Amino acid sequence: DLNRYEYHKDHIDTYKSIKKILRKKHIKTNLIEYEVWTTLRYPNIFLDIEDVKEQKVAAINQHKSQTDNLDYENLIIGLNTYRGLSKNMQCAEAFYCEKEKNQEKIRSIKRKIKSRIKGE
Repeated sequence: DLNRYEYHKDHIDTYKSIKKILRKKHIKTNLIEYEVWTTLRYPNIFLDIEDVKEQKVAAINQHKSQTDNLDYENLIIGLNTYRGLSKNMQCAEAFYCEKEKNQEKIRSIKRKIKSRIKGE
């Protein structure tokens, strides 16, 4: 996952590795961060996920090694509910796109994310 403020060490290392590769290869892209263990400080994209929430729960529950000792399903759906309420939605995923301030571009990114979630 990509979230520079992530609590989990493996996730932090993943973020740093991706950033290093992008710099080294001079790749210009919109790096989109999202929440797993740690909330984003300043999310600027919110995606309504109410219609795919059950799919998300099913996917979470496939990872038995991570969910056997932790009620991750309720934790993440609680976060998604909180994010949704803050944006007048029932359930939302929060993202941060560092280089994106243009609202039309953000709408385009949201459409792409939604398409991937739905498996299109």
